[in-house]
Amino acid sequence: MGGGVLKLEPREALNVLVSLNGDLGADDERNLQEGVEILRRWRHRG
Repeated sequence: MGGGVLKLEPREALNVLVSLNGDLGADDERNLQEGVEILRRWRHRG
């Protein structure tokens, strides 16, 4: 792939841990929540 991009399959991404110790900004929290919702939709399709 190159470019320093980490590619995860949906099942792999479900196991990624993110520290929620208050260091995230509002935009980061929204992005994470949106990502979780997308992964949940994908999970129910397969």
